[in-house]
Amino acid sequence: MPRAIYKITEQDFLHVSQYLYDRVMLRKLHLCEEPSWDTAEKAFFEVYTLSKKSNRSGLLNAWCEEHLTKGDWQKLKAAVRKRRARTVQYGESRSITISKKAHDLLVKIAERDHVTFSDVLESVLPQVLNSARKIRG
Repeated sequence: MPRAIYKITEQDFLHVSQYLYDRVMLRKLHLCEEPSWDTAEKAFFEVYTLSKKSNRSGLLNAWCEEHLTKGDWQKLKAAVRKRRARTVQYGESRSITISKKAHDLLVKIAERDHVTFSDVLESVLPQVLNSARKIRG
């Protein structure tokens, strides 16, 4: 019996959208030939920035079906499995609100080192916590 086609669920939306965001920002996807990269990127960000939760996973799934190659679909599914496992192993992920400046700095570091935002924060924050110097806001 053939395996069922993967459909992005609302529970996986965060995992999938973050994985794709990282890949789109770094242009690390092998998109299908049509439409152009710029068109695909614009369409992705329209889905990524949706504030309403209704059907956003379906829209993201449609974007993936239209733009991702078979190989990138497989990489996406593997990344979702890994993120699920990390969530189980390390506990629930958390959301925070940060300033645009902090976000821009995280993006630059994450792109430079090819890591996630969490990886950046987890590597830097222990040093800050252990230092005698206090942060002044």
